[in-house]
Amino acid sequence: MVIGESGKDFTISFAQFARNTGELLDGDVCDALESGAFEGQISTEKAKLDPNRRHFVANDALAGLCIAIDEWYRKVGANQIEKVKEEAQDDRYQQLGMRSMRVVEGLLEQPAFAYLKDVVKSFRIGTIGTRHTRPDAKIIGTQSEPSISIDAAKNNGNGAGGSGGGGNDPKSEHPGHTPYTVSGPKGRQRMMVRGNSQGLQFLYEEMEGSDRLWDLDINAGILRYNTRHSLWAECESDERALMRFQEHIAITALTLETVPKEWKEQHRRMTDDAMPSFAFWLLKGDELAGRRAGRPKGSGSAK
Repeated sequence: MVIGESGKDFTISFAQFARNTGELLDGDVCDALESGAFEGQISTEKAKLDPNRRHFVANDALAGLCIAIDEWYRKVGANQIEKVKEEAQDDRYQQLGMRSMRVVEGLLEQPAFAYLKDVVKSFRIGTIGTRHTRPDAKIIGTQSEPSISIDAAKNNGNGAGGSGGGGNDPKSEHPGHTPYTVSGPKGRQRMMVRGNSQGLQFLYEEMEGSDRLWDLDINAGILRYNTRHSLWAECESDERALMRFQEHIAITALTLETVPKEWKEQHRRMTDDAMPSFAFWLLKGDELAGRRAGRPKGSGSAK
């Protein structure tokens, strides 16, 4: 972001402009316009650059320019900054979710946890990516948000692939296919289907009006994390803790589906009651025990 006089080529950076406006611009406006979220040029007809071209002349025209910038930011710019922050957070959740989903997938592929894999296979509505052959009779809708599948991330290496992976279109739909996907700004929209391609998907939402930390849609196989929940907010400061927290929730949610229906609500209350202590352990356990991540205490080399 730069600023200059209308009709003249010379400009100065907004950061340089802000340093010489004193208290004419609020700090939050300066921080936002210097953040890199905005590009382009501000042109002014009345305010004039000082002959040294390092700052604008301090007069009523400069004060009026600052008022106009402040009003624009309050009406337009602030919304854009919020959108940029939300997009960055969505991308962060998706990237962390991809890493956590690999843990869950690895666990479900172990023979000892076949009963949990059976839960995933029991979901009645699954999703297929755009590279799957479309079984038109089975398609019942399209998800509103794009998602990345674990398979696509493995094939592309950087996790930036779509929901169907790379390569040529397959000759037929994938019977028994179990996709593991994470919603977010990257990827492709996936179609919801009945029959094949059931799987598990992570979805991050501000679950307005709900005090639940998570909800599992057993029809569509979507695990929704409540990003407004206080425990989720506590774990936000530690990415390692946040990943482990969502992995624990995912395993807990699937395990609850193995409980008899008449006991499920009681077990849900028990798991919910245990979540605060689990979050505390994730965030404070290593510190209180004197542990260091990746290096057990006392493992230093002998001298």
